[in-house]
Amino acid sequence: MAYCINSEVRYIIATGLSDAGLTALIVLADAEIDQRGLGALPASIAKQISMLITASLAAMNDVTSYGKADYEAGSANLSKLYRDKAEALIATGVAAGELPLYVYNEPLNEGDDY
Repeated sequence: MAYCINSEVRYIIATGLSDAGLTALIVLADAEIDQRGLGALPASIAKQISMLITASLAAMNDVTSYGKADYEAGSANLSKLYRDKAEALIATGVAAGELPLYVYNEPLNEGDDY
């Protein structure tokens, strides 16, 4: 299940990428969210993080992209701007106790301390 959809990403970034291209980037962003154990965040926060990571990837893949909504002032490095906003949301979730500081996804083996 995707955390966000194309139209939500297009709300914050104007990009010439096709819907199929943008969907592929959403899949990558959502895979990162899952790999980092961020799916435990409230759905609205996970959606915002997905949108921001996807927008960052879109900016890297389409140099003609530009920020929209609160991001229209943007910066010289639009990809970094979106990534920094995503990381700030993640840090807020950790600070609020919605996520553990460390996420360990490997199974415990016999004799492991826990």
